[in-house]
Amino acid sequence: MKKIGILSWQIGENSFGVTIPYLMWIEMFGQVRILDYKEPIDMSLDALVLPGGPDIDPRRYHDIPGRFTGKACLYREYFDRHVLPIYIENNMPIFGICRGMQTLNVHFGGTLTQHMYHETSIKSRDELVHAIQYNENGIRLIENVNSLHHQTVKTLGKGIRPIAKYYHQKRKKIGAVEAIIHEQYPIAAVQYHPEELLDNNFANVLFENLLEGVSNNIYLPV
Repeated sequence: MKKIGILSWQIGENSFGVTIPYLMWIEMFGQVRILDYKEPIDMSLDALVLPGGPDIDPRRYHDIPGRFTGKACLYREYFDRHVLPIYIENNMPIFGICRGMQTLNVHFGGTLTQHMYHETSIKSRDELVHAIQYNENGIRLIENVNSLHHQTVKTLGKGIRPIAKYYHQKRKKIGAVEAIIHEQYPIAAVQYHPEELLDNNFANVLFENLLEGVSNNIYLPV
């Protein structure tokens, strides 16, 4: 059985851990290993999941804090600066979700839009509020997803390639980046939250391929 690590965070005033949706989603693919932000890297893992969370410190990508930019999480920022780079350099398969995608883009020199208009899943965290467009084996497909973010990729980091983008179904226009892969490292990420959906085909296939060491070329750049 695959062993999949996920970074824990402060989920309460007196507790660190991982929420149930992440546990249930990861358990679809293997065994969960909950990681602390300052522990040494665990190379026995088959993959590392970077969860969603608060806004990234804009100083990491040399930007001035925006009016709507929220307070960064000290624990995740420490992990991103000091631990994540070691996992990356050791070619650990890494899958980012929401903030996880953003921090991977920043790690490779990319920047973020600090505040943007975006449909938000208000009724529930699994509410499908917009579509993404992607190319699977040369076929253009559309899939509805949830949305729990107000920041997104602005400029792409070195080696980062977009494989899905926001799609406005009425206007037939594409927009912000919704999924990425890296050209050299075993890295993939999505901007929405598949752990709240469980049956999201795009993210599930993307993560399965990452775990199995299979090229994600089925999802072509858009």
